[in-house]
Amino acid sequence: MPLDIENEEVERLARQKRFRDTKSTEQRLKEIARSCAELPVHDYGSDEDIVAYDLNGLPSSRHSRHLT
Repeated sequence: MPLDIENEEVERLARQKRFRDTKSTEQRLKEIARSCAELPVHDYGSDEDIVAYDLNGLPSSRHSRHLT
């Protein structure tokens, strides 16, 4: 959200804070992503098995019993 500040020093400090906050958020998101990437995989099914659709976008025959 843009600020309408008359004082140049206050405006400069506000820009610095926004920059630090953005960098801090980016760093935290990178840490979370890194942590998630290190988690063990407990489901070794294919992507199609997980979403229950084949490459043509149709329900896979293995999961068709859930659709009736």
